[in-house]
Amino acid sequence: MKQNDLLNKWLDHSISEEEMEELKQTEDFPGLARIADHARQFRAPAFDQEAQFKAVKDRIHQLSDQKSATPVLSLYTIWRVAAVVVIALIAYYAFFQQHNTVITTDLAEQTTVFLPDGSEVVLNAASTLSYDADGWESDRSLELNGEAYFKVEKGSTFTVQTKHGDVTVLGTQFDVNARSDLFSVHCFEGLVAVATKEQSLQLAAGNGYNDVLTDNQPGLLTSLTQEQPSWMTDYSSFANLPFSMVIEEFERQYKVEVETINVDLDTLFSGSFPHNNLSLALKALSLPLNLQYTIVEDKITLSGE
Repeated sequence: MKQNDLLNKWLDHSISEEEMEELKQTEDFPGLARIADHARQFRAPAFDQEAQFKAVKDRIHQLSDQKSATPVLSLYTIWRVAAVVVIALIAYYAFFQQHNTVITTDLAEQTTVFLPDGSEVVLNAASTLSYDADGWESDRSLELNGEAYFKVEKGSTFTVQTKHGDVTVLGTQFDVNARSDLFSVHCFEGLVAVATKEQSLQLAAGNGYNDVLTDNQPGLLTSLTQEQPSWMTDYSSFANLPFSMVIEEFERQYKVEVETINVDLDTLFSGSFPHNNLSLALKALSLPLNLQYTIVEDKITLSGE
């Protein structure tokens, strides 16, 4: 029997002992076992969102009732004020650019960064991290676009700012993924506070928060089964994410272009793929959805029936 058929039967829990032994003899079995294990873990029941969400801080909005009269200014005065503002903005921009440290990873690349206080940051592929190294003692904050894993040294509050929300911690280990249509935070040690425009919540070790921004649904809490993000061990893992996001991550990790034909990109996908075995990775993506694939140089086509 073909390897693909055996794998499908294994995932469907319909494989016999003899067929399982046959599958174990294949060269790709260690990788297939890991993929199957990830898929089983991610199919666990979801948390009860209402019961689990706990706000850890309320945003404080202070509105000023003070009103001041606006003086009538001459055209000359307005031009002078405008000139001062423009010069100040240019000076601020130049200062910001000069003093900020910016680290960017390419496709299919990871890198480790050590912050001034000794905290460690591992950047996933196609991600950018920026922070003020000179002002770190007074402002332990940084900006992230993409995905990174943080091991924060004990000390004052540490804040990760993203376009989707902020993550505030005190000596902990966590993963933040802030892509265009996804915001997720996974806490592996300690406690983190997550603040978005809609809500604030707290995550203890072993818990995660996933928000797919395109589905107009509130974010969900998840339970973690790993001690660190799977991508740090050369695997990308997904729990009920649109297949389009899975393909985007596949393109980042393999530096390829993926075209789809007759594939529902909104289908929710749970599973994982390795970063160092293209053939096995394509099986991990195609088999659960009964897709076919072809490879022509750096372009891969996934097609459905």
